Amino acid sequence: MRILLAGWCAALCLLAAPSVSAHRGDVPAEAVVTRLIVRVQDSAQAESDAALAARFDAILSALNIQDVRFGHGLGAALFTAKLAAPLTLPQATELAARLSAHPEVIYAEPDGRVRAVAFVPRDPLRSDQWYLFEQYGIGAYDAWDLERGAARVVVAILDTGILAHADLDSARVLNGYDFVSDPAIANDGDGRDADPSDPGDAVLANECGAGMPAANSTWHGLHLAGVIGATADNGIGVSGVNHASRLLPVRVLGKCGGDFSDIIKAIMWSAGLSVNGVPDNPTPAQVINLSFAAAASCTPAMQDAIDRATAAGAIVVAAAGNNNGADVVDTLPAGCDNVIAVTATDRAGAVAAYANVGSRVLLGAPGGDTLSPILSVYNSGTAAPAGDAYAYVAGTSVAAAQVTAAVSLLLSAQPELTLSEVRRILRQSVQTYTGGCPADNCGAGILDLYAAVRTATAPAPDSATSTASSGGGSGGGCTLHRTTDSSAASTWMLLLCVLWGMRPKRRASGR
Repeated sequence: MRILLAGWCAALCLLAAPSVSAHRGDVPAEAVVTRLIVRVQDSAQAESDAALAARFDAILSALNIQDVRFGHGLGAALFTAKLAAPLTLPQATELAARLSAHPEVIYAEPDGRVRAVAFVPRDPLRSDQWYLFEQYGIGAYDAWDLERGAARVVVAILDTGILAHADLDSARVLNGYDFVSDPAIANDGDGRDADPSDPGDAVLANECGAGMPAANSTWHGLHLAGVIGATADNGIGVSGVNHASRLLPVRVLGKCGGDFSDIIKAIMWSAGLSVNGVPDNPTPAQVINLSFAAAASCTPAMQDAIDRATAAGAIVVAAAGNNNGADVVDTLPAGCDNVIAVTATDRAGAVAAYANVGSRVLLGAPGGDTLSPILSVYNSGTAAPAGDAYAYVAGTSVAAAQVTAAVSLLLSAQPELTLSEVRRILRQSVQTYTGGCPADNCGAGILDLYAAVRTATAPAPDSATSTASSGGGSGGGCTLHRTTDSSAASTWMLLLCVLWGMRPKRRASGR
C-alpha cells in the first residue's frame, strides 16, 4: 500500500503580503508571593541577623501576625520575611501594609521577580507568522521566555526529505536516511540510501494514476522542517518554533507518495531500533513527525512499528488529514494508538473546514486557510531543487508540525516526560475553539505553547493510559500554497491548491 501527499496547485497570481496584528500578550497566571522585603528603624549599633529576627518577632507579635518569619538580612535594618504559605500579590500587598503600620517599620513590600526582556526574533518575515503570536496562535513568543529548545532533543521528520536552506542551521540538521525503496518513485536514481535530500516529487498528468493531474514538487519536508526549527533571530526569513533542538530528516515519500513498508521501517529506525539492511541510527529521535496519511484504518504492522517506537521512548505526532471533516478513525497513521493526532484551525480559532476530526484527535493547532496560510522555508524549483524561497501552505501537516515542535520544547524543559504526561499537558493547557466544536470530536482545543511549557515544569500523573488513541487523516497537504523568493520578500506568488484526499494505492507490481 502507498501513502500519497495531497495534490498541489495549478493557478498562480500576485498577492501583497498580509498584515497581522501584534503579539497577543497572554496575561500570565496571577503572581504568587512567598517573601516580603522589610525595612525597620536603624539601630544604634550594627545588628546581626539574629538580632533583626528578634526585633521582627516582636513586631509580628504586636500586630498579631502569624505564619510569617524572618528570612535573611539584606543590609542595615533591611531583610526578607518568609511567608508560611504563598499569597497572591493583592494578599501580600495587604499584609505588607499591615506591617508598615507598625512604628518600627519604615516600609514593607512583596518580593517580586524579574525576567529577561521578552524574546522577540528579528527575522524580517516574522510579522507574517500570525500563528506564532496572534490571539488564536500558539503563544510562542511567551513560551520562548521559558524554553527555546535543547540540543539533546532530536525531532525526526518523516516526509519528502530535506534541502539546505539559509534559514535552516546546518549544524542542527543531522544525517538522516532515505527509506524510499522503489527507484520508480524515489526520483534520485536508486532506492534506499544514506542521503535524505529531496530531489523533487513533481509528476506528470496520470503518472500517479488515471485522472491524477500534473503537479510541481512540493518541498513538503523542507517546509515542515522550517515550521519546526527554522533559525530564529538571524536577521533573515522566518522563525521556527524550536530554536535549538536537532532535526533528523528521514525520507519516506517520493513521487506519488510512499509505501507503508518503507514508512514502518523508517519509524522504527528513527526511534533508534535496528532494522534490516540499514545502519543503526546514532541519534535516536524523541519526537517523530508524520504529516501524511492514507484513507485506511491502522494496520497491525503500522501499529506494531508505532508501539515499538513508543516503547523505545519516542513520541509520535501525526496530521489528522484534509478530507473535509472525515473521521480520523479510518485514517493512517493518525488513527493508530500511541499517536498524538492533530487537527487544524483557522486564523479565527475555529476548526478548519478542510480538517479531519473525530474522537481520536487530541488537539488542534493553526493550519491556516486560503486567506491566512502558514509561512515557512521552501525551494523555488518547480521540479528539481533550485534556490531558497519561502512559501505559505495550509493544512493539517503544518498544524502537526507545530505540535511536534511543542512536544520537543516540553521534552527540552522536562526530558523525563512520558507520552501519557505529554498528552495530559497538551490537553489541559489548550485554548478553547471558537465555533463550538466539542472536545469528543475535535480534541481538547487549540495548542497553547506558553501554558503547556509552563505546566511541563511540574507534570502530574495522567489518568489516561499511554495507549490512548489519537487521530490521523489524509495527510498534511495544502489548501493553499504561496511562494516568495527570498530576494523579493514583498511579492508573493499565490498558488491555489487542490486537495486530493490521500488514498492508498496498490503497487502496480503487486508487491
